Amino acid sequence: MARPPLPIGAWGDIGITGVKGRYRAAARYRGKDGRTRVFSRFRPTKGAARQALLDHFTDMSTADRSGTLLPESRTSDLLDEWLARYTAAKNPPQTTRKAHARAVGIAGEHVGGLRIVEASTARLDAAVQAVAAKRGVETSRQVAGVLRQGFGLALRLGAVSVNPALGIEVKTATAEPVRAMTASEVQALRKGARDFEAMPTRSTRPWRREIAAAIDVMLGTGVRIGELAGLRWADVDLSGVPATMTVSAIVTLDEVGVSRQERTKTASSERVLYLPRFATEALRKHRKKALDDSDDSPVFPNEAGGWWDTSGIRRRFREVRRLAELDWVSPKTIRKTVATAVYNSDSLDNASQQLGHSEVGVTSKHYVQQSNMGPVEVVGVLDSFIKSVS
Repeated sequence: MARPPLPIGAWGDIGITGVKGRYRAAARYRGKDGRTRVFSRFRPTKGAARQALLDHFTDMSTADRSGTLLPESRTSDLLDEWLARYTAAKNPPQTTRKAHARAVGIAGEHVGGLRIVEASTARLDAAVQAVAAKRGVETSRQVAGVLRQGFGLALRLGAVSVNPALGIEVKTATAEPVRAMTASEVQALRKGARDFEAMPTRSTRPWRREIAAAIDVMLGTGVRIGELAGLRWADVDLSGVPATMTVSAIVTLDEVGVSRQERTKTASSERVLYLPRFATEALRKHRKKALDDSDDSPVFPNEAGGWWDTSGIRRRFREVRRLAELDWVSPKTIRKTVATAVYNSDSLDNASQQLGHSEVGVTSKHYVQQSNMGPVEVVGVLDSFIKSVS
């Protein structure tokens, strides 16, 4: 039976030969190319020769195995490596990066200290169930996702022979019924925005209260809040009939600061939207008051005239909904309201395209408030049927 090969970066027994004053330490070593070679070192004593060869093998092993995930590497290192590779290869939107980074951080809290070889399916599954109990089902699904992809990388790099995360039980989140605003609630929100802008302030620093036009644009288009913040005046054509708005960027906040990212959440999110008359009129009035309406300037700037961080928009929006007594409403609620309105009067396909979704299933499940009413067209069909058999 053939002798099994040495592991990559390992060496065999060291043999000592020679005479006093010149001893030779020699052993086989298997490098990262998979080939086994004999290496030797000469020293005046046996101990010195052995130590010199051991030092050489240690340096070679470190070099051969550097940057490689090993079975004894920590799971936290594996997940960090996966996240770095994923970000470099996919260049995802900032929102996706944050979601993955958060999931990796939570996974690290539960299993980061485990060696890869110690990360059994049972241990990973227990960690995911603990996350579900503490942070909710949706967060546990995100954690399970990064574990599966992380250990998929470990499998490709040879650190594991099977992906232990594939056996994780992922619970299904119970979808909450979609709730859109009623006509009276929309009126109350718009009035709340006007009331907020009219409120006096004692602040001596620059303070702008514009929010009504932004809310009207969201109500007229259903754009995401990051897409709203990323609008330039060059993206708006108010001369057309109807006017149009091009959605092609979002505003993100990272360690560098607030910036406009020349891409949207998904490819289908890049779109040109027609503006209803009330949104067009709101933008025209808003432009007249703008300090800078050049093509590259933000449509909705911050106090300093730069890009408005979405957290700032949300903060101002919370004040508006408080005045309107609509504490349950969020910018996402506006998207649901737009989708529901388009769906009820037109079609699900158009509602999905309006919101920039890649699949109508997402729109139907998460953005359209179902009326649970049958089609009115069947009235005539069934009347005709009964009449024909009577």
